[in-house]
Amino acid sequence: KGSRLNSFAQTLEVPAGKRLKLVLKNEGRGPAEFENLSMHIEKVLAPGVTSFVVLHGLKPGEYRFVDEFRPGGGSLTLVAK
Repeated sequence: KGSRLNSFAQTLEVPAGKRLKLVLKNEGRGPAEFENLSMHIEKVLAPGVTSFVVLHGLKPGEYRFVDEFRPGGGSLTLVAK
C-alpha cells in the first residue's frame, strides 16, 4: 500500500485572505507527496510522518494539491472563499 492522501477530504473550503495551517500525516506504508507547483509547495512525507504547510492569505479560487508519487491517487482541492 502507498500513501493515503486519497483518504482526506477531496475538497476543503477555507477562508480567503486568512493564514492557514494544514496538518499533513502520511498513514500509508510508502512515501507521500503533497504538491502544488504553481504555489511552489512540495512536501514529501515518509511513512508515519506528520508535518504541516502554512498558506498565507489565499486569494478566492481553487487550489489543487496532488501526490505526484501516485498520479492516479488522491488529490485535495482547497476552495478559498
